[in-house]
Amino acid sequence: MQQRELSSKPCARHGRQGRDASVTSVTDLMPVTPSIDQLGQIIANVAAPAFLLGAVAAFISVLISRINRVIDRAQFIHGIGANDSARAFVKADLPRLQERARLLNRSQG
Repeated sequence: MQQRELSSKPCARHGRQGRDASVTSVTDLMPVTPSIDQLGQIIANVAAPAFLLGAVAAFISVLISRINRVIDRAQFIHGIGANDSARAFVKADLPRLQERARLLNRSQG
């Protein structure tokens, strides 16, 4: 096993005497500390996807609640009997509900 000799000439990088110039010091291995501006940029880049995911989840939640409302309304209308003349006019709402359901399904696809 070969041992490195301590050189008497100063290191080219640091100007210190000691080991060979090819050996790096501990401070060379430590990462550079980011500045406040760089740290702010890093945090912004990390937080942006989280806000985007939150916005997409909220949008999908709104669409799902509207689809559920259309389904509930359609089930109510289909439950109206043919001989119930007091609520028969509500059945005219079915084509509009079908169109809403089609558009909501298409917006999720």
